[in-house]
Amino acid sequence: MPAQAIGLLGQAAVIIGRAITLRYLPTRALSAEPPEGRLAPRTLFDLAEPGDAAVISAPARIDASVMGGEALAAAGVAGIAAVVVDRALRDIDEVVSVAVPVWAARRTQVTGRGRLEAAEINGPVEIAGVQVVAGDVVFADVSGISFVPAERFEEVTLRILGRS
Repeated sequence: MPAQAIGLLGQAAVIIGRAITLRYLPTRALSAEPPEGRLAPRTLFDLAEPGDAAVISAPARIDASVMGGEALAAAGVAGIAAVVVDRALRDIDEVVSVAVPVWAARRTQVTGRGRLEAAEINGPVEIAGVQVVAGDVVFADVSGISFVPAERFEEVTLRILGRS
């Protein structure tokens, strides 16, 4: 993944965690049911194990936030190791004050409420052109993010350690 596509907000951090995923789509204009997207991050965090990394995608053409400071505070309570967002975040002052490292593509003041709705939790998502599925291993630091399929984790680890 290109290191410049999604950057770390706040202080330097290094994380390794298991991916849990959330995919947003644009809200249907004529939907009879109100979108539940506002609660989607909290639903995702309820499913998480401490140390998991939340990986969230939204359509590129939507310039609205997928979460803000309040949702990120809930991530900290849930024990989330990091949040990776392939779109925009808001409440940046709150985001950087929470002890959960965040990597995001953009910043915005525009809420996603009424613009985005959760389409799927723990299904495949696309992050900067890379497919990520729940259970993949997320490595992230100030240089960028890498995703390793769970079934290849041992092989990749051995290669990194020069033991393959």
